[in-house]
Amino acid sequence: MGRHLLAAGLIYLSLALQSSLAGELSLSHSQPWFPGIMLVFCVRLHPGSAGLMWGALLGLGVDCFSNERMGVQVILVTLVGLMLRSCAREGATFGSLRTGALIFLATLCWKGLSATTLGLLENQSFRSEWWLAGCKDGVYSATLVTSVLLFMNLLKNGIKRRDETRRTVLTNQWSMLSP
Repeated sequence: MGRHLLAAGLIYLSLALQSSLAGELSLSHSQPWFPGIMLVFCVRLHPGSAGLMWGALLGLGVDCFSNERMGVQVILVTLVGLMLRSCAREGATFGSLRTGALIFLATLCWKGLSATTLGLLENQSFRSEWWLAGCKDGVYSATLVTSVLLFMNLLKNGIKRRDETRRTVLTNQWSMLSP
């Protein structure tokens, strides 16, 4: 029950951050895609089909906040969630860099597929700029999250310095090898 409340709160937080803060964090026409970040964390929190359900709920929220056709985001987020679930199942541990790579992949696929689908539904020809924008947003989102995770890891573990005084000295004494 606690993980479901956490997922619901994080989904609401990502939608609120996307609608209010993402424009303020814009760098060179690129902005973090908080719902894509949250999709990766939903799949991490709920590795089974519950993660897909939370992802579809996230897509519904994005549909409600956008001015585009209703229902497209729900379908796309479910497809991207399936892809993430298959990628997440291969490795047991999630480090900062693996999480960043999954965020990049999720944002690229979500934004690229969304722009392509909505463009084709409006009878536009395919443009590579749609995928380039997804790539830029994916790099920005992955860099942001990876930096935060590495900083949190640094705070948790502290800075470990190499101790130069505790060097292991190798000797050629055979007497040390026998019990």
